[in-house]
Amino acid sequence: VVSSAYNTPIGLYSSGNIQDAMQGQIRGLVHDKPDSPRTLSSIEESDVYRMLQQDQEECHTPRQSGSFRALQEFVDGDGTRPIVTKSVRAPMTKPSTP
Repeated sequence: VVSSAYNTPIGLYSSGNIQDAMQGQIRGLVHDKPDSPRTLSSIEESDVYRMLQQDQEECHTPRQSGSFRALQEFVDGDGTRPIVTKSVRAPMTKPSTP
């Protein structure tokens, strides 16, 4: 005789088990906020704000990857130079001595 009470996972979905599972998952995601070493009276006192303001004031040259730079030089050039970012040679075998 098979009873359906022994073959169902209905106990897994009880309200208490759901609450326990959620609390366990949330505990790993939510961290206590650390106390700030100082209280800011305005946003201008923030270190991040100052860093962003300083970064905007300084002039920066645009950064490009080597492959993009090679492509840009090809486009700006007369089109005769092949697009190569690095010099490559075929391997050479040394002749064996008898």
